[in-house]
Amino acid sequence: MGKNQKPRLKYLNKHFHSHQNFIFMNFKFQPWDQDEWLSTQGSILKYDKLEHLILSVIGVLITALLFKIEIFLSLSLIFMMGITWEIRDGLIKNGQGFSKKDLIADFTGLLIGYFILILF
Repeated sequence: MGKNQKPRLKYLNKHFHSHQNFIFMNFKFQPWDQDEWLSTQGSILKYDKLEHLILSVIGVLITALLFKIEIFLSLSLIFMMGITWEIRDGLIKNGQGFSKKDLIADFTGLLIGYFILILF
């Protein structure tokens, strides 16, 4: 490396952190006290949290029964889809932001789907 050359690793590290900061600066979290349990901003159903719960139940049942995926893999897959959707909500400009209550509704749906699968 020449006398006037910058170390490549230092440049890449600085470049990475600038993009990382940009992403986190634009990431929105929905405040707990403003995120209503009975929010009527669902896209399929009227109530958003109910929509998360029902879609999680349906997702677990479809992946486990229709596609014959092992139960715990099915639960993990559907939960990761819920997390991914919330990250998307936190990043998009018109999104409401990342909602912890949506994840709780997703997780509750996973539990219901799990109990349906083990009971029947």
